Amino acid sequence: MQPPFLVTLNGLPVEIALVWPFHRSTSGGDFYVLHGSVQLKDGGTLKAEVSAHLTLTIAQSLPSLEPADCEHLVLNAIRKTIDNGQLEFQESAKLQPVEVSSRYYSFLDKTVRFLAQPDESVLALLQRRVFWLGQQPNARVSITDPCDCQYVNQPPEKLLELAGKLAAQGLIRIEGEYATPTEALLAQSAFFHEVVQNGLAHSRAHYNPAMLAKKA
Repeated sequence: MQPPFLVTLNGLPVEIALVWPFHRSTSGGDFYVLHGSVQLKDGGTLKAEVSAHLTLTIAQSLPSLEPADCEHLVLNAIRKTIDNGQLEFQESAKLQPVEVSSRYYSFLDKTVRFLAQPDESVLALLQRRVFWLGQQPNARVSITDPCDCQYVNQPPEKLLELAGKLAAQGLIRIEGEYATPTEALLAQSAFFHEVVQNGLAHSRAHYNPAMLAKKA
């Protein structure tokens, strides 16, 4: 199966390959572990090797630890870790921890829940997503991808509504629940690559290996 190609809120296009299944920590920690690799898909070679740590509390609350029940949770926890500047993209294969904790789960509703994003952030994400994913041959980019809906905590209808604004600006074409980039969007390539560099600079500025070592 092709690893999912996703875009973070801070504008990084990434391909995240997860190595299933989860297994209990062998270091005595009270969590389950899932390894993965995050490849920056901007044409370069930077990547981040990750070890997702799923707390026992969340594991016991999920229907199962199979991909169908928790893949989106893990993918979005990785994206949030990138947004927070806590993953370092590099050439080497140093393993970095990603916390998959109760901050992403509502015990009241018994559902996975990420922070709801404002319209401006979702618009930017959709625009970047269609730019990066839409460059594949014959690509049709899903506007209402369930993983993205969970990531921004907005319903599919809201994403379709916001995509309509991008279409009205001549940046994308919409067919049903799918979009393709227009020449106007593709012409902004320099801007989107600059966004990636700014996102990487943010990560470098906030990266704290000492803090991560305490979590490993």
